Parts: sequence; structure tokens; C-alpha cells
Amino acid sequence: MMGWIAGLYLSDFLDRKLDMIQKPHRPIPSGRIKPAEAIITGAVFAFSDFFLSFLLGFPNVLMVFPVAVLVASYAKFTKSRGIIGNLNRGWIIVVAYFFGVVSIQKDLSLLTPSILLLPLAFLLHDTNSNLIGAIRDMRGDKQGGYITVPVKYGIKKSMRISLFLSITYISIIIILICFYRFIPHLDRFSILFLIVVLILVSMYGSIFFSKKRDRPGESTQSS
Repeated sequence: MMGWIAGLYLSDFLDRKLDMIQKPHRPIPSGRIKPAEAIITGAVFAFSDFFLSFLLGFPNVLMVFPVAVLVASYAKFTKSRGIIGNLNRGWIIVVAYFFGVVSIQKDLSLLTPSILLLPLAFLLHDTNSNLIGAIRDMRGDKQGGYITVPVKYGIKKSMRISLFLSITYISIIIILICFYRFIPHLDRFSILFLIVVLILVSMYGSIFFSKKRDRPGESTQSS
């Protein structure tokens, strides 16, 4: 949690110029927090996260570094570079997942295939959610010079990619559950899972069958 908060502070610091365009209400652009304050506060959380990792074990200490690299590379470099940035964001949750795994299972040879394959669904899910966020921020990203997937290809094509990612990670979850049977209360999980799928279907349906079309020359005018 502390590492995640540190990453948010770093992202807000690096995005402060872009946020002046599309999110001036945020703490740094609005002047409520100075850039130096954001860096100092983020550093406090980052170092606290690092030193507390020693209580979990050496593997967790080592995993702090790839998480930090992924967070910094996303905030500084890949966020503005299309699908690479979306995938970068997805890999952060994968490393965070394994950070949790090694904190409770020191013998990696005992890890089951389901534990090793499940983060693939998380990777695609967070890549997709980051892509959705890029659709929301499309206008500001274009003004700020960011070449995100929505800026380059428009909303409709971006939503098709999003739909593909959603279908893929949902399929992976179903296959893993049916094949490995690691869910203890499958009936309860199935109800919640069905609700989530129905919400996704309604979301994509409302977008794809909307009267507003992503016509050439107008892809930056709707969100």
C-alpha cells in the first residue's frame, strides 16, 4: 500500500504540466500542494515501503526494485506511448501480485500452476483499465502531446481493443477455475462473476450502440 501511494505521488509530480491542461483541480496544479512537497511525501512512503519489506524476507526486498522501475518508467516514459504504456501499467500489478505471493510462500517450487497463471488475467485486466483511463483523458493527452491509443486511433477502435482484452481475461479466469478448481465457494463466486460480466456487457453495449459515432476528424470530440 505504501509503495502504491508513493507511485501515485510520483505520477502526480511528473504529470503536473499535463494536469494543468485537463485536471487543474488536482492538488499540484491547483496549488494546494507544491511539487517539492509531493516528492518529499512520496519519498517517505517509498522508503517506508522498502524498509518494511525487510520484515517479510529478502525476496520481497528484491521485488521492491522492479516495482519501482515499472512505476517510474510508466510515469516518465511509457504513459505517452500507446499500448506500451498500458502494458507497463498492467505489469505493475503482476509484480505486486508476486510480491504478495512470496511474502507468504518462501518455497517457490511449491507454487501451483493456478497461482502462476492467474496474474496473466490481472495483466490483461489492468492493461484494459488503463486503456479505459486513456480514453477518458484523450482530449488533455492530445493537447499535451501524448500519443496514446485513443489519441492515435480514436475511441471506437480503442473500445474494440478494450473489448478483446476483457473477453480474453474473462476467458482465462473461467478456464483456470474450471481446470484447477481452486475457488472454495464456487457458487458464491459465480454469482458475483456473472454480475461483473453483465455490467461489462451493458457498458460495451451502451458504447458500441450509442448514437454518437467516432467519425473521421471527430475522434477527439467525444469521450
